[in-house]
Amino acid sequence: MTAFTKTIIATMAITAVATYLLTNKYAWGNIDPIVIQMQKENQRIEKDLIGYTKYTDYVSLGKQTLEGQAKLITAKVSKVYLRNQYIERNLRVFSSKAAVALTYAVEYSVGFDLTPNKFDIVSTSEGIEIKVKRPVLVAKPAVSLLSYDMPEESLLIDEKDAILIIQKQLPKLEESNGNNNVAKDPAVMALCEKRLIEFFHGFLAKQPGVKAVPYIKVTYM
Repeated sequence: MTAFTKTIIATMAITAVATYLLTNKYAWGNIDPIVIQMQKENQRIEKDLIGYTKYTDYVSLGKQTLEGQAKLITAKVSKVYLRNQYIERNLRVFSSKAAVALTYAVEYSVGFDLTPNKFDIVSTSEGIEIKVKRPVLVAKPAVSLLSYDMPEESLLIDEKDAILIIQKQLPKLEESNGNNNVAKDPAVMALCEKRLIEFFHGFLAKQPGVKAVPYIKVTYM
């Protein structure tokens, strides 16, 4: 039994007893002090009850707070990749190729589009429902080169130039990979939902007069 349910039962019980005493006042004698005390207790409990539904006053404000906070409410995902790539240089007479083996790390920031009109928050019979589109990258991936190797050197391809060319290609490559694969990973999606729910729950819990925050779930539009 929840605290909210217990409070309702207590209110009903006190109200019933107070009503009975008032109805049978002359049979019980001087009961005014008892009734007054019970009425005060009932008022206290009713005030406590309001605290369990007070969160509804702040749902709209909470939505405004979420707008534009996408970069703060994210799931950080780090991965390390080994990539083999060929660098080719074409001349008029002939061309030259060089194989490059790269090991690099990528950090993705995955979250929800929380710009106005792109999400909604509604109160339901079960609690609060946050309606959003599926997670996406909310910032460009941070790519860090860890190591590289050119097993087959080419006289026409400079090693440093080859690495610079590949490094310039990686951010765009991983941005596509992040949106098409990483952000669609069920584990990453669950982590994004967790971050969003924690943020909104924390916001509501800090508001004046709020005794409890209900169940919050994320659904996709």
